[in-house]
Amino acid sequence: MEFFSMLIMGYVLYTLSFLYCLIPMTIQIAVSYVIVHKQVWKVAIMVLLTQGIIVPIARMSSDILNSTAMNFSSNAIFSLIMFALLIIIGYFTYISIEHKMNLKKWMALIVGYLVNIAVMVVIMLKFGVIDFL
Repeated sequence: MEFFSMLIMGYVLYTLSFLYCLIPMTIQIAVSYVIVHKQVWKVAIMVLLTQGIIVPIARMSSDILNSTAMNFSSNAIFSLIMFALLIIIGYFTYISIEHKMNLKKWMALIVGYLVNIAVMVVIMLKFGVIDFL
C-alpha cells in the first residue's frame, strides 16, 4: 500500500512543482539525444509521463544523503523498486515504438534516468524544492 501512495504523491508533487522538474527532464532528453541521435520526441513523451516516478526516488535518495531518514533500508529498497519500475516502463515504451531494443537505447534509457535523478537530488538538497510536503 505504501508503494502506491508514494506513486500518487510523486505525481502530485510533479504537477505542483512542474517548473522545477523541467530542468532535469530537459537534461535527460539532451543526454538521451546525445547517445541515440534521433527521435527526441519519443524520449520527451516518455520523460513527461514517467517524471512522477522520479520524484519519489529523488526524495528518498535525498533523505538518505541528508541522513534524515528514519528507515534507511526501507528508503533504499523502495528506491530500487521504483527505479526497476521506471526501467521496465521505459523498456516497454521503447519496444512498442521501435520494436527492438539495442545497447545504445538501453544506455540512453538508464543513463538518462540516472542523470535525471541526480539533478533532482541536487535541486532538492541545494534549494529545498519539493520538500514542502
